Amino acid sequence: MLKVKPSPISGFPEWLPAQKLLEAGFVRKITRIFESFGYAPIETAAVERDGVLASKGEINKQIYSIFRPNVDTAAERETGLSLHFDLTVPLARYVAQNHHSLSFPFKRYQIQKVWRGERSQKGRFREFYQCDIDIIGDSNLDLYADAEVAGIIYLVFQELQFGDFVIHLSNRKLLRGIMEVFDISGEGETLEFLQILDKVERSASGIEAIKKLIAERIGKSEKLQSLLDFLLAPDSSNREKLSLLKEAEFESDVYRQGVHEINQVYNRLSDMGCADNRINIDVSIVRGLDYYTGTVFETFLTGHEKKLGSICSGGRFDDLASNFIDRKLPGVGVSIGLTRLLSYIFDKKIITQGKSTPSHVMIAMMDHKNIPRYIQWMQQLRKDGINVEIYIQNAKLAKQLKYADKKGIEYVIIFGEDEEEMELLKLKNMAIKQEQTFPLTTAISAISDKIKEGITLRD
Repeated sequence: MLKVKPSPISGFPEWLPAQKLLEAGFVRKITRIFESFGYAPIETAAVERDGVLASKGEINKQIYSIFRPNVDTAAERETGLSLHFDLTVPLARYVAQNHHSLSFPFKRYQIQKVWRGERSQKGRFREFYQCDIDIIGDSNLDLYADAEVAGIIYLVFQELQFGDFVIHLSNRKLLRGIMEVFDISGEGETLEFLQILDKVERSASGIEAIKKLIAERIGKSEKLQSLLDFLLAPDSSNREKLSLLKEAEFESDVYRQGVHEINQVYNRLSDMGCADNRINIDVSIVRGLDYYTGTVFETFLTGHEKKLGSICSGGRFDDLASNFIDRKLPGVGVSIGLTRLLSYIFDKKIITQGKSTPSHVMIAMMDHKNIPRYIQWMQQLRKDGINVEIYIQNAKLAKQLKYADKKGIEYVIIFGEDEEEMELLKLKNMAIKQEQTFPLTTAISAISDKIKEGITLRD
C-alpha cells in the first residue's frame, strides 16, 4: 500500500504544543478581561446559509462552500451552505434570530475559527482564529460603550505584554464632514482622497508628498492646505489635535458631531486610566468608511507597524441586523486576528516559547508496585491546582529526567529503592538541577507548598 506523504496545507496553520499552550494562555487572559467587564461568550455555527453571508456583499471569492463530493448530484453541490468568513455576519444573524431572548445592551465575545478562500501568503491565512467583542444596543447605544470597548482592548494588550502598542482613535463623522465641507464627492474622488490618507507616512516629508498627490489627483490643494496641516500633524499632542479639530469650525453638523464624540470617547479613556502615550488621535483612519458610522480605532505594535499592520480594529455601526429584521440595533465592537498576530509574534521571537506540556510535576516511574502510591500523590497535588503526570514507560531514571527536561516540566518526584528504605520523597528542581528530600508522611503537602512557591498556577 502506497503511503501518503504528510505535508502542510498552505494557509491552514498547525502549531506545535508549545505554541498552542501559549495561545491557550493568551486566550485565558483575554477572556478573563472580557468577562471582568460583563461580556458573555457565544459560539455560532461554522456553517451559514449563503444568503446570510451575502448580506455583507463580499462572498463570491472568499467563501468555502459545503457539499459532499462523493454525491454526484446538482442538488448536493448547491447546498447553499458555506463556512463563515468572519464573525460579524454570524453575530448579526444570531442577534436577529434571538433578539427576543437576549438582554440589551447585549455584551458578547466570540473566539472562533473563520475561513477565507484567499491567496495564502506570509501573514495571511485561509483558516484562522478571530477574537471579537461587541456591545449591541436596542434602538440606541450610549457613547460610553465606544470608550469601554477601546479601554478593554487597551487592557488586553497591556496584559499580553507583546511590547509597546498604540490605539489610533478617530471618528468617521470627521472625515465625512471634511469631505462635505471641501466638496470631495463622487465615488472616484472620494476613493482617491481616502487612498491618499490611507498611505500617508506621519512625517513632514510624508505630509508634503500627500499635499502634492492631492493637488495632482483631486486638484483642491489650496482648500486642503490648512486641513492637512492639522489633520496629519505628527508632533501634536492628543489635546492639541482635539483643540485643532474644534477650532476648525467647519460648517458641517456631521463634523461637529464627530468632534463632540471623539472628545467624549477620549475623555472616558482618560477616566479609565489609559496612558496618553498609548492613544493617538488619528483622523486619517479610513478603514470601514462604508460600514462604521462613528468611533473607529486601530491598534498597532510599536516598531512593527509596517510589517504587521493593524493588530486590532473596529468601531461603531448604526444598524447591525437591518438585513434580517426591522429593528435598529446599533453597536460597537473590535476584532483581533489572533492567529495572524500570534504567528508574527512567534516568527519574530517577540515572546519566548517555553514548555510543551501543561504539567508542572512528573512522578518518575521507579517501580510498578508503587503505582497506587503515585496515583494517590498525583490526586493530592491536583487538588492543590498542580498539573501532574506519571511517566508511563519502563525506563532508566536518566531517560525520564531527559523527557521532563525536554518538555519543560519544572519538578520531578523520585521515589526509588533508597527513598523507600529511608521513607523519604525526593523532589528535583529541573531548572537549577537541585534535589531536596522530604519525610514521606508530610512530603506531598510540603512538596505542594514548595512547588506553588516556584511556579505560577493557571486559574
